[in-house]
Amino acid sequence: MRSPSHRYVLSIVVVLLTFGSASLGRPRSDRLRFDRLSGRAPLPDPKASACILVDGETGQVLFEKNADVKRPQASTTKIMTAILLIENVPMDDMIEADKDAADTEGSSLYMRPGERVRADDILYALMLRSANDACVAVAKHIAGSISAFAEMMNRKAAEIGASNTHFVTPHGLHVKEHYTTARDLALIARYAMTLPEFAEAVGTGSRTIKRDPANKDTYLRNHSKFLGRYRGADGIKTGYTAAAGRCFVGSATRDGWRLISVVLNSPDMYAETAALMDYGFTNFRPLEALSSGIGIGRVRVIDGVERFVTARPLHRVRYIAPIGTTPRFKTRMAVHTLRAPITRGIRIGEVSVMNDGTLIGAAPLVAGESVRELPARTVQRTAWFRAALTLAAMGVFLYGSARSQDTRRRRHRITAGLRELDTRGQGNG
Repeated sequence: MRSPSHRYVLSIVVVLLTFGSASLGRPRSDRLRFDRLSGRAPLPDPKASACILVDGETGQVLFEKNADVKRPQASTTKIMTAILLIENVPMDDMIEADKDAADTEGSSLYMRPGERVRADDILYALMLRSANDACVAVAKHIAGSISAFAEMMNRKAAEIGASNTHFVTPHGLHVKEHYTTARDLALIARYAMTLPEFAEAVGTGSRTIKRDPANKDTYLRNHSKFLGRYRGADGIKTGYTAAAGRCFVGSATRDGWRLISVVLNSPDMYAETAALMDYGFTNFRPLEALSSGIGIGRVRVIDGVERFVTARPLHRVRYIAPIGTTPRFKTRMAVHTLRAPITRGIRIGEVSVMNDGTLIGAAPLVAGESVRELPARTVQRTAWFRAALTLAAMGVFLYGSARSQDTRRRRHRITAGLRELDTRGQGNG
């Protein structure tokens, strides 16, 4: 029979093994909180096949690896599907599933043929549940067919600037010739996050949607484990297929500064996303190279009550600078010829911003105030005055030319006369 002290020690060992094994059994990302409290994060060394880290506003690249290599993107495809849903369908429209939608494999909302769900709830089903059946329902609702919807996706990608992307499906299940790059996916994500409906959806942890009373599957939980585990995390989308590997497009915002990252085929997509974000937030700082609305110069106005108008940038130009560096910004204006009347806010040119001779951004220039046209009589008098000045200038020029020619002739005659006298004098000698 074991002694009480032996049983006590054995109990402690069992407890330690129980908690230790539970801890070891958790996914790696569940144990990571990713919050770097101080100091600078090291340069990332991601094992992902491709990745990129960009500024959410400007797209300035802070880190990249194989960012232009074409790869399958799995369910991150749904970012584009959501963009087209938001831009083409009122959020209170009802979207109906057909048999093709109901038979779609993979992660699903388990829609039944004929079931109708509101567009705003479908948006959350796409981005939180990653519902493939909902993608097919959206595609057919908008374009009538999967192929027609894929054409819309490709046109939108080209419009955004994602020139190395090609869509075949609305959900991302593996199909040949369905691909993107880390750089293009960051472009698409940056665009998507400018849409308030999208940004709200991807930053949501869970949502209960309205379904057909016969279908009680209404609770959606966001597949992303990045939300809540990284300070400032506010999106965006996970993805996985055997061909694509683990993929994640991430977004985090701190003090109004958003970074967007992409990892494709990553062995630990959340940890590698956190490493990229840490590197960006601790090694760089956003600077306003040019402020919006502040006058940066004056432009001449023809026939205006005021002779000049203030040029103001329409939007700011931001630059992400490495900590410890001091950028040297210079601006260069290119303005149109302006004739009154001028309306405040009208575009009058463009300003480029340079840092050490390298272009970092540009902004349209607009008129800072309105300028009325001079009264017709004043304009006419001004025109006559300008004409008179022109004629007077021409007269002075012609008179000067004539005097110059006359002087040259007189000098020539005098020179010739002197030569003749000199010749005669030599003959007499």
